[in-house]
Amino acid sequence: MLVMPPISEVKIHDLHINEARNRIRENKLKKSYSLDLSYLRLKEIPIEIADLTHLKVLNLNHNNLDEISNNILDLSNLQVLSLNNNNIKDIPDNIGLLSNLVSLDIQENRISRVKKSIVNLRNLVFLDLSSNRILQLDRLIGGLQYLKEL
Repeated sequence: MLVMPPISEVKIHDLHINEARNRIRENKLKKSYSLDLSYLRLKEIPIEIADLTHLKVLNLNHNNLDEISNNILDLSNLQVLSLNNNNIKDIPDNIGLLSNLVSLDIQENRISRVKKSIVNLRNLVFLDLSSNRILQLDRLIGGLQYLKEL
């Protein structure tokens, strides 16, 4: 038997995803280097974000994301990624594709361990993993030669 979410929840989610898509379209037209999709209660990142290859700063704070979507990993010029206060459980193995990333703020999520792939973020200067479920940081974090703040 299929259980449907309450109508009001569906409408609210649709409103927020539509707002995100509108902001993405506007950003694409203006070729702005920064995009703020915070506080939209997003459960997923709209696929259209992959078209914003010029993007350097992406704010996805305070949503309901449970993963870092591959759509973000296509943003090769991204330098600042903020994902704090979501429900993210894992940092993807291919996070290193964001080779220009200088700042990764992923505090207050549900991450329990940091994978070796984090060292592929060779230009990372700032990494905030606070208020997660991490019990031990791998020695590989030391491989981030430019990291100044952890």
